[in-house]
Amino acid sequence: ETLDVMDKIVVTEKDSSVFKVYDVETLTWTDSLVGHKGAALRCLYLSGTDYIVTSASDSLLIVWGAYTFTQRQVLPCNQVLSSLAWDSYNFTLYGGSTDGNVLLFQVPRRNAEATGSEEIAILQTGFFRAHMDVVTDLVALPDLGLLVTSSLDSMILVWDLNTHKLRHTLDGHLKGVHSLAYIASQRYLISTSYDKVCKVWNPLLEEPLFNLYGHVGIIVGLRVVVGSEKIITSDVEGFVKVWDTRNFMCTQTIQIEHIAPGTASSMTYVSRIDRIVISACRPETLRLHRLFCLDHDHPTKPQLADEEPVVAAIYSIVNHAIITASGRNVRIWNASTGLLSKTFRDVATARITAMCLGNRERRVIAGDERGCIGVYNVLNGGLMKFLEPHDADVCALAYCHKYKSIISASWGGRVRVHHDASPHETRSLRQIDCHSTDISCMAYSSYLSVIATSSTAGSVRLWDFQDIKLAGSLNAHKSEITMLQFLESYRLV
Repeated sequence: ETLDVMDKIVVTEKDSSVFKVYDVETLTWTDSLVGHKGAALRCLYLSGTDYIVTSASDSLLIVWGAYTFTQRQVLPCNQVLSSLAWDSYNFTLYGGSTDGNVLLFQVPRRNAEATGSEEIAILQTGFFRAHMDVVTDLVALPDLGLLVTSSLDSMILVWDLNTHKLRHTLDGHLKGVHSLAYIASQRYLISTSYDKVCKVWNPLLEEPLFNLYGHVGIIVGLRVVVGSEKIITSDVEGFVKVWDTRNFMCTQTIQIEHIAPGTASSMTYVSRIDRIVISACRPETLRLHRLFCLDHDHPTKPQLADEEPVVAAIYSIVNHAIITASGRNVRIWNASTGLLSKTFRDVATARITAMCLGNRERRVIAGDERGCIGVYNVLNGGLMKFLEPHDADVCALAYCHKYKSIISASWGGRVRVHHDASPHETRSLRQIDCHSTDISCMAYSSYLSVIATSSTAGSVRLWDFQDIKLAGSLNAHKSEITMLQFLESYRLV
């Protein structure tokens, strides 16, 4: 369990009564919550207070100081609480038991700001029968006035948050339900089950909206990334999947190779540093063996930098903008303020490797690592047409305004001239295999009507644009050339 406010992770082990507290960044063991006599089960931070509550198989509910980790109150219960949920609006704590009941605890508001070791008075105010088997999870939905419970009996029940009367049943899983999560911004309820299926519900309806398939093992982790369009799931085989809540498509699947099959036990998410933490057990003992971290690779300030290395940056005089290419994305930045104006995501079929501007600077021409070349509208990022592809990565692009032609070069050693007279059609005019090794750079001089190419072997060759005949050769370097540019005013290259 993640304690976001304290930047801590709480970890439990099989048959251990101790809740171990780890730092979220270093994953070092910093504290322990020692007080239970039975196997540790659940830990929950009560937002709006400075309390942490824990439950164990000894039928005790213990309240701790959130920052001091000192014991504040011990509540004996007649039942083992296998799940916990917090209603911060009504200051009510819910506990689901192994007997199928839901227990209610009232947290006094007047003590919500208490500090130190002062005792508090959280009271059990009642309980109601909910399921025929273990209550595996609960979630309070104050915006809808609902409480949702799940159980190993495969049922998901929706209750009135105030009267605790059953409203309706969400019946769809074939096996016991493992966990629940709620996306308040879209009012989606997410459930995972031992049937390896994740389901998306509207809590007010009885039928699921979506079924998310793809996990090969039992799903043991479910987290909603608040403030984004992502949910994260993980299974016992060590697979982690990221889902887009706008269309509920799987956007990424990660396999943690160092986890033995069937030993991944749980997953949590640290929002501040965008980190996924997976716990794995030893196969022979099923006790906690290792914690694995998955960190999202992105800039600290996405509005000020690209998410991946920038492979091309062009200044547009007409648009007074700087256009950058990174990964499969194209971004446009205001040249006066430096602020991000537009982002065109996944415009290319693969990672962009070269880019130039078209006639009148109203189009962006981008080549990728698969050899494809696309022409895109600079206003909306829409695809206008494809050029004849190369067999290797496109390494350079240039535009000939005089003859309305696009010049492309690939790492395969080939240069091709494409006719660009029609806005939606194109054809290849001529091509030549320039070097026996990969082309590293290419430049075009409109004043001289010459194409210059360089190779990884260090040679430079000049080609006449009209007939693509060799006009000259330079052998000034003995290693790969990384930059090639014409100084047209001085007739230099």
